[in-house]
Amino acid sequence: IITEGLDHTLYKPSSKKNDNPNILYVGRLKRFKGVHLLIEAIKYVVKKVPNVRLDIVGRGDPNYEIELKQQVKHLKLEDVITFHGYVKEEEKIQFMQGAHLLVLPSQREGFGLVVIETNACGTPVVATNVLGLKDAVVDGETGLLVPYGNLEALTEAILKILKEDELRKEFSLNALKWSKKFNWEKSAKEFMDILTHIV
Repeated sequence: IITEGLDHTLYKPSSKKNDNPNILYVGRLKRFKGVHLLIEAIKYVVKKVPNVRLDIVGRGDPNYEIELKQQVKHLKLEDVITFHGYVKEEEKIQFMQGAHLLVLPSQREGFGLVVIETNACGTPVVATNVLGLKDAVVDGETGLLVPYGNLEALTEAILKILKEDELRKEFSLNALKWSKKFNWEKSAKEFMDILTHIV
């Protein structure tokens, strides 16, 4: 398997994280992505971390987006959760750099490139232990993996990283190192090696 790469001149850490504990979701708004589970988890997270904020970046199914916004309103989390819709790459990178944690509660993924992009910005990840994501997250080193649909495990993983500063710093450094393994030069060489072998 030859993985995708990324441009490390663009995806890199900034000098400072956001002032408030900041959770980030980046991706399409589709039910299988589990954004509703993340919102439900925030209901419990905010009780332990009152100044937490969640930024949701991306668009998708209009009906699902409406459902998510109604869920936020029903849970009275309008001051905690912000929907940003589609953003340009530069702004997406700023979100990744400023966040303390990326959360991807998907039911399935192809490959979690957004995980590697966020890791390259020095940000750890909580994700579900499913194909694609478990290939992108080194569990216990660059973040934490949880079973899909397990709200308690998702909430506990988010709280663990947000509340344990030293652990978060360790995960952030590990995530940055891990991301360096994903670059287009390496991917191109691996692809060329295969072609050469076949010829």
